[in-house]
Amino acid sequence: MYNRLLTKSFYNKIKSQSISEDILIDALEDCYKNCAFSTFMYIFHNYDSQESIDKTNSANCIGLSMYIEKYLYTRYNIISFLIPATIPNKYKSPGFLEISHTALAIPLNENIIYIVDPAFYFLNPIKVDKNIMTCSTVFSKSIYKYEQSENLKEYTTIDIIESCPGILHKDMEFNQYQTISKDTYYAKSYYKDDINDYWYYFLTEIINPDQAISSFFIPIKKYPFIVTTIIDNNGICKMNIYIKFTDNGLNIKDGFDNTTSYDFSNIDLLKEKIKNLDLYPFLVNNILDYLHTFKNRRLILNSF
Repeated sequence: MYNRLLTKSFYNKIKSQSISEDILIDALEDCYKNCAFSTFMYIFHNYDSQESIDKTNSANCIGLSMYIEKYLYTRYNIISFLIPATIPNKYKSPGFLEISHTALAIPLNENIIYIVDPAFYFLNPIKVDKNIMTCSTVFSKSIYKYEQSENLKEYTTIDIIESCPGILHKDMEFNQYQTISKDTYYAKSYYKDDINDYWYYFLTEIINPDQAISSFFIPIKKYPFIVTTIIDNNGICKMNIYIKFTDNGLNIKDGFDNTTSYDFSNIDLLKEKIKNLDLYPFLVNNILDYLHTFKNRRLILNSF
């Protein structure tokens, strides 16, 4: 399950690039419009992140970062690098190693590097300036957190993240599998409403993201899930639909705080509900087929 994290410096690959924050904001928006955060392809097809995002526009944090990496290179010839990261305590699960996340670093030049994190639904990039070393403010959409807005039930919360640059003065050894080398720059980030729950983005390239992260992330997150997003009238991403399999069936949640559970005791209703779900192109097969496979694997019922 656990494998050694492999990283290497990307500073010898950096060249000055023409980048604006607007380009990076557009790249994030394109990702939210066209991609889904999902574990289906890993669990049912044994895809790696590159296969998952290339074939279905759905993946975990690694694949979503790969999508933006490809988007920037294809459209603007901008070179970027996948980087390792820790996560806030509120997102951790038992068995997670400290570094359980991946984001994307985009160098403007040797001194200024941007970071985008599509899995945390960033709306703008972190800016790390090695000359100034000042904190930057990032906004992210909390697509799972419900708040009432203008008498509408919808997920409207935008979180404020403060992110402060630094440099490691010695190796940071998290465990026997994960060490970040001395002299690595990082961005220490925290939500403004919870300054003690911080996480790190390390400005070093991760060489084996699936082996180092997906190898434990997917088995621990053993219940397949998919969350799709759309762009609202203000140009901000919001949840469209969230589906998660359970031992007894599945849960479906929409962007208006409506959650419904369907279990195997009412097969006809369950089939009727999910057969019309539009999840193209995020799945290879019909979601009913996946549910059938999952049910058999979990040995919930003897027949479907």
